[in-house]
Amino acid sequence: MVEQLLDYFFRYPDYVLFRCGLLSYAVLVKGDAAQLARLTERGLT
Repeated sequence: MVEQLLDYFFRYPDYVLFRCGLLSYAVLVKGDAAQLARLTERGLT
């Protein structure tokens, strides 16, 4: 599972995975204001 997740983030450099707590992670979406909505939608699907 971890390998698949890391592979996804290596393929899509617009997303950064980081740990935000002991048992939780967050995703930072990188891009300009015009692209954020599209990138966020792509990341959720």
